[in-house]
Order: sequence, then structure tokens, then C-alpha cells
Amino acid sequence: MKIPRSDDEDIKESVRQYLSWEAAGPWLLVVDNADDVKLVCGSRDALGGLHRYLPQSENGRIVFTTRSRDIALRVAEETVKLDEFSLSEAKTLMEKLVTRKDLINDAGSVNELLHELTLLPLAITQAAAYLERNEVSIAEYLRLLHGTEKDMVDLLSEELPDRTRYKEAKIAVATTWVVSFKKIRELDRNAADLFSFMSQIEPKSIPQSLLPELNSEVQSVSAIGTLCGYAFVSRRDKMLDMHSLVHLATRIWLRSEGLETQTTETAMRRLAGCLPTDD
Repeated sequence: MKIPRSDDEDIKESVRQYLSWEAAGPWLLVVDNADDVKLVCGSRDALGGLHRYLPQSENGRIVFTTRSRDIALRVAEETVKLDEFSLSEAKTLMEKLVTRKDLINDAGSVNELLHELTLLPLAITQAAAYLERNEVSIAEYLRLLHGTEKDMVDLLSEELPDRTRYKEAKIAVATTWVVSFKKIRELDRNAADLFSFMSQIEPKSIPQSLLPELNSEVQSVSAIGTLCGYAFVSRRDKMLDMHSLVHLATRIWLRSEGLETQTTETAMRRLAGCLPTDD
């Protein structure tokens, strides 16, 4: 941007001052992946957070992208929720990404794969890159996806270049989820405990009454709201659903953190406590 500043001047403050200046002209500032509430909104160690560096001007607009509904509501007066892809939208993305059309000429296999990937754009992008790079058919990719748990983890962990980020940056479905898992555990321990429990049982149609009890109903509502806010869990009346790929990735993450055995035992005790007794 060629903003004049002294060597000892904070670049963030320089940008704030420049864009707040009317002579800067029209501008659009995008704050991408604003998923850390402490970084964005501040904490004891970082008063004001990123907010203190945001310019104020009638000439500009600021767009935040975030996986956290809580952060979205904190930083913006107007929010736009990006809904899940429809099957049609997912097909369009797959067709755009795979240049070798012979790899995706089986409509039935394409539909099956897209549903297996729960219509997630990042998962579809990653799968398309794998098909292109390895010249395998969708049927073969499905065979791997339906194989061992390790095969599934390897597929989810495949990295691909992200041309929308800085040079040489790479992303993977599993990586982006793990970042969010860690953030949930850091910011909302109750949500992390519920999430861990749900990873040990059938991911679909989980009765809310089956979840571990928290200290109050307010805490339960807040914890479930956090999980729904990250779109890892969806709510249907008194039931909760977890994406199947997220369900798997959560178990793998717990294993990598050395928490799998403890989480499994805790889940078994909770389930046993829900069963009727002879008494």
C-alpha cells in the first residue's frame, strides 16, 4: 500500500491511520479466518484485540469471515450465514475443479462421493485435487474412503495448495478442523466435553437428554450453541447431528492428544448411567 511510516511505528497502527484518512479513497478490508475471540476482541493480555486497529471511515467497508457465530455477532451489525451446499452446487464445484471429465463421468458415483463428503466445499476441493493428482476414479476414491480408519484419516489429511492465502500455504480438511477443536477446548470446556462425548457414539439423532449433565441448563444451552456456531453440530428439535467426517476427525484428534481412552471410559459411564436398573 506504500504507506509512509517510521521504522519504529507499528504497521497495524499505520494502516489504521491511513485508511481512516479521507484521502485514502474507497477501500475494502477483509479480516479472514477471524476465529480467535481473544485475538479479535481482546483479552487481559491484549486489550481491545484487533478491534483497536480497525479504521473508521465512510469510504471503506470491513468484512469478517469466521466459523464462530459468537464472533460474528460481536464484530458486525449485519451478518450473513453461509448455508451448506446443495447437491447441485456441490456438483458444479466438483465439475469445475476436475479437468479430466472421464474421472467423474459416473453420475451415481459422483452423488455418492459428494454425500460422503457431506457437501463440504473444502472436502470436495481436497477430493478433486486427489483425483487429478493421482488419476484415480471416484469409485477408487470411495473404496479408500470406505476402507480402514487410517485410510480415511490419510485422505482427510492430504494437503493441497491454497491459492487464496499467502505463498506456499497449504490446507487440509483435518487440519482446519483440528484448529477449531483446539479453540473450542480453550474457550468453552463444557462444549469440548460434549463434543468429545458425541464422538464416541452414533453421530446421528443424538438425544440432548443423553448428553453429560452440566451444572446448569444455561451452561448446556451455551455449550450446544458453541458447537452449532462452529457448524460441527446441527440441531433438530431435541436431537443433535454431527457430520460423519467431523465425528471421525474428532476421534483421531482425541487419540493424538492422548485423550481417547479417558473419553471412551467417560462416555461408557454416562451411557451406563442412562440405562434403567432393576431398582
